[in-house]
Amino acid sequence: DTNYYVSSVLYGGVMSSSITTLNAMGSQCAGGVMFDIIPKKKLILDSISSIFNNSGLQTVYIYTKKGSYSGFESNSAKWKFVDSIKINPTSLNSYVKFSLTKSLSFDKDSTYAIYLNYHSRYTTKSTSTEYSNQDIKVVSGTGLCSKFGGVNANILFNGQLFYHYIPECESERVVY
Repeated sequence: DTNYYVSSVLYGGVMSSSITTLNAMGSQCAGGVMFDIIPKKKLILDSISSIFNNSGLQTVYIYTKKGSYSGFESNSAKWKFVDSIKINPTSLNSYVKFSLTKSLSFDKDSTYAIYLNYHSRYTTKSTSTEYSNQDIKVVSGTGLCSKFGGVNANILFNGQLFYHYIPECESERVVY
């Protein structure tokens, strides 16, 4: 005999949320910052707020990879270029928000690395630091002084990630 199991899934409306790391700054470099995220549910990243070291027109280049950034800081071949955004920050001491031109999808319980290549401000920590909420965990990473080079360990991205998800509720599975 073969057992078949049946359940139903109720999808709710789209839910939007965000996570904020830190706004302590203290360090900066022209290569940007890498960090890991671990979604606790399937998420779609829509926009990012960050702290820039320079004002005026500039471009943020965004790269991602499945798995951690660690060990791949200088290996550009392992990263996927996903977006470039022109931005004109006027504040160097507060978050500047920019929307992605292509939303990024991340699966539940998988580790992903994000590399934001721009002249950034960030915070140096003596150990790895994590920020989390009910949807996502952000793990501190590394700062870079050039594109995929000039690596500085134990750097915390100073910023916010804005995302959305579709909540789902699955019924108990029953034998059919």
